[in-house]
Amino acid sequence: MTADLPVLGLRERDIRNHFVLPSDLKRANTPSERFMAATRNLQSLVSGVKNDLNWDDYEWTRKNTRLPVLIKGVLSPDDAEEAVRRTVPGIIVSNHGGRQLDTGIGAIAALPPIVERVAGKTKILFDGGVRRGIDVFKALASGADAVGVGRPILYGLTVGGTVGVAAVLEHLRTELVNVMRLTGAGQIQGIRPEFITRVANETNLF
Repeated sequence: MTADLPVLGLRERDIRNHFVLPSDLKRANTPSERFMAATRNLQSLVSGVKNDLNWDDYEWTRKNTRLPVLIKGVLSPDDAEEAVRRTVPGIIVSNHGGRQLDTGIGAIAALPPIVERVAGKTKILFDGGVRRGIDVFKALASGADAVGVGRPILYGLTVGGTVGVAAVLEHLRTELVNVMRLTGAGQIQGIRPEFITRVANETNLF
């Protein structure tokens, strides 16, 4: 359940450039004319999104599916604690890539306080700005159980389809292994917060 995008931010460049989605846009799973008419501009993409989500919405969703319902967009330790109280199986620390609200807190800055409050009580995933293996490493060192990768996957898909996606993931894996070896982390479970200082020292040698 995405909680960090009730409305789109004011994308001034899109407004200035009169950006609209192409009229012949199609999606494999929603090729209808209704979808075409609804996506003439970006704001309409969230026109059907509930802009006042609350915990009751989460409870309703959980009762109406057998799938695990994770909450994406958690930036507050208090919200993370409330998620634990409601037995949410996992939270995703994310600010939607920072593309909606200028000067908002970065997801990586929000991660450690949340980990300190709820680590071990629910799964903590991290999402936002992951471009290199070292980004994955820093998120894991900060206490994330797993890391989400968004835009690089889309780049790989655009360039090379499924092969491109596989190449992006392999590249991230190679970089992550390299950082682990340079810092002395023998396994994923052994990546600890002090390794972040070690990475900073290594990168400032020259």
